[in-house]
Amino acid sequence: MLDVIINPAGIVQPSFLYGARRLTDDLRELLAEIVPAIERTWLRGSTDASMLEIIHDLKEHGGNCYHYENYTQLPLAHAFLTAKIGDVGSARRLLQNYMSKRRDSLKEDVPTRLRRHIDDLGQSRPNDS
Repeated sequence: MLDVIINPAGIVQPSFLYGARRLTDDLRELLAEIVPAIERTWLRGSTDASMLEIIHDLKEHGGNCYHYENYTQLPLAHAFLTAKIGDVGSARRLLQNYMSKRRDSLKEDVPTRLRRHIDDLGQSRPNDS
């Protein structure tokens, strides 16, 4: 559910123009710093409830690249996880907000199917939330 975007801004000259070896070394150094942070985030999101916390953080504080609303899947995942932990009312509001911003791009049957999915998730409560 989470995208990993590695911004090479930490590399002084992120370019192949200086040779493959230099770029490879620079990227390896950058990855050595980034991978532990990614792993901590993935571990933090190991349950539905903790994944929701990460989504809330992204919504409130932004990510390292794009805002919450720039993603197609993140607001939808937010609604689905909210329903899955049992807060169907909030999930319906999140879904309605999601659909209202994409009204022109949704096929005719999609809103009904998404609403049904939210209701189904709300009825089948997980054990890990």
